[in-house]
Amino acid sequence: MTKLTLLLDEKTIKKAKLTAKKNNTSVSKMAASYFESLTAQDEDNYNDLPVLKEISGVIYGKEQNYNPKEEYKKHIRKKYR
Repeated sequence: MTKLTLLLDEKTIKKAKLTAKKNNTSVSKMAASYFESLTAQDEDNYNDLPVLKEISGVIYGKEQNYNPKEEYKKHIRKKYR
């Protein structure tokens, strides 16, 4: 592992620490997940993102055949009828 120093305002640091504590993780792990998500190869690999792996199946259940792109398209069609 390599150390990275970030310069952030105090308010942002406090918020990050609170969020990390609520999610039982560290600010370092949150930052690593964020940076990994930025470097994801393409949209279709969204399940490979660390943060999404952790919450996978929480809302819709892992067994259901849920396609977020299709659901969003349905939402937009309904919204702009």
